[in-house]
Amino acid sequence: MSFAALNPSTLSLDNGAARAMLRSIPAQWAAAFNAGDIDRLVELYDPEAIRFPANSSTPIVGTKALRLYFSGHDWNGAHVEIKDEIETRMTGERSAVVAGYHQFSLALGETITSLQVRYSFVLVRHIRAWRITHDHSSLLPPGRD
Repeated sequence: MSFAALNPSTLSLDNGAARAMLRSIPAQWAAAFNAGDIDRLVELYDPEAIRFPANSSTPIVGTKALRLYFSGHDWNGAHVEIKDEIETRMTGERSAVVAGYHQFSLALGETITSLQVRYSFVLVRHIRAWRITHDHSSLLPPGRD
């Protein structure tokens, strides 16, 4: 399902298709990240979005900063795999939250390191599409998996 083709005007979480559409957004994000498709990745975000990445204490704000962040890193063959979606919730007529867990793997020298990460996306409805307006990722606390 194409992110740009989503029809937010018919969204109700009572509608199975709507729930599936919202749940697909993290998978779309992971697919764009894994493909190194910076344009597609940045397109998923609202122009004024804020991202709090797991690997930095500095928030990334807006399209230009997101593009620099995603294209400015050597991701060392990084790969994201969505593990579990734990919450999909409408928070208003034009807003929703999707939260869950993913595994972030990257090469550190000859070793592949896998990190267990929790994420949340706050989504805002635009005329023709839902966009990520807030993105937070953080490592799971020790002892949690």
